[in-house]
Amino acid sequence: MFVENYRLDSMIGGQVQSTIPYPRISDEDWQKWKAFLPVKSVPFCKKVLLDTRKTFLQAAYGIPFDVYHEMARGSSYFEEIEIWGKREIYKDPIAVGITNNGARHLICRWGKDKLIPFESIKSRSWLYHLALCLKTFRSKGGIIMYVSRLTFHTLPGKTQEMEEKLMALREWVAAAGGLRPRVLRTHYGSLGAPDLVFEQEVSDPGALELEIKKVTDNKDFQQWTQEVAKLLEQSSKRELYQITDAV
Repeated sequence: MFVENYRLDSMIGGQVQSTIPYPRISDEDWQKWKAFLPVKSVPFCKKVLLDTRKTFLQAAYGIPFDVYHEMARGSSYFEEIEIWGKREIYKDPIAVGITNNGARHLICRWGKDKLIPFESIKSRSWLYHLALCLKTFRSKGGIIMYVSRLTFHTLPGKTQEMEEKLMALREWVAAAGGLRPRVLRTHYGSLGAPDLVFEQEVSDPGALELEIKKVTDNKDFQQWTQEVAKLLEQSSKRELYQITDAV
C-alpha cells in the first residue's frame, strides 16, 4: 500500500501556526483531480470518520490505518471531509478537507500501486475528461447495460456480520473488473424481501461470467462461502436486469 501524506510542517520558528497545515487545491487543479477521480464516496463524511471504528472503515471503504489517523488528526480544521476515487474509493483515492468557506485542501492520497504524480495527472487531464465524457455519452446513448443482483436472507442477528462479509466480496469483484459493485441493506421492505443485496453493473452477460470465474478462482473464496452459509436462512439468488432507461 502506497500512502502520501500532504500535511505541512505546522511549526515555524518554534511557534505553532494557526493556518491549515494542508495545501489548498486551486479551482483549476480541482477540475483536474475530478477528471482523474470523478466519483465521490457518498456515504463517507466527517461524521462517519469520527464515529466509526477504523477497522470497519478499512473493511467498508478500504481506508488504511495511516490514512484514518491523518484524516482524524486534521478533522478539526475542516467542516467536512470527502473521499474521491475511480468508480469506487479503492482506486487511488484522495482525502479532501473542506473549510467553512468552501476551500478544498489535500489531506492525503493512497493506492495499492505506485501513485501517479500530480504533474502527470495534469498533463493527461484532457484524456481523463474525454473518458468521462464518453462514459456519460454511452450511458445516454442507448447502449445496453445490465445490473446483476445477489440477494441474501440472513439469520436473525447476523445481518451486520453478513454485510461485512459482502465488503470483502466487493473488493474481489472490483479487482476482477466489476463496475460499481455495492452493498445495499434493506431499510424497509415487504414480507419476504432480502436483508442485503449485492449489486454491480455489467456491460453484457458474458463479461459477468468472466468476472464470476475470476472471483470464484480466488483461493479465499471457498472459505468465504463456508462462513457465509452459516449466516443465511437460504441460499442467495442471482438476478440479472437489463437497464432500459437511465439519466
